[in-house]
Amino acid sequence: MVFLTAQLWLRNRVTDRYWRIQEVLKHARHFRGRKNRCYRLAVRAVTRAFVNCTKARKLKKRNLRTLWINRITAASQEHGLKYSTFITNLIKLLLMSSLLERTERNGERRGRQRGGEKETHLQTCFTACEAIPLQVGILTRVLAFYAT
Repeated sequence: MVFLTAQLWLRNRVTDRYWRIQEVLKHARHFRGRKNRCYRLAVRAVTRAFVNCTKARKLKKRNLRTLWINRITAASQEHGLKYSTFITNLIKLLLMSSLLERTERNGERRGRQRGGEKETHLQTCFTACEAIPLQVGILTRVLAFYAT
């Protein structure tokens, strides 16, 4: 058997227990005190650090969501809208745009013989969109504010 590095040769000669201990100590190198040298203390500290890391990821998502809601609320209140009405109108607008895209795709698939029906259906969709009390300018300003 040919070993390309001394570490691979050592890994072949030394037991697996050594490498397991080194893996734990590698994660504990930056800890203070005996926790970065003693295996028993390092195992506890590394386990605790990994648990806290998992909790912190969930907490970060929660904090970002509240920050997102606060920013959208502030931007929508500048234009005289409440957060809840803004979100419901945004959902309606997105729903209507997806319906428009779907009807356009269906009309293109069916062919050009039913062009008149397609135009009337699009006109009814546009009038339904106009009924939503939300201007597109407000929407773009709020989303631009959120992006910063």
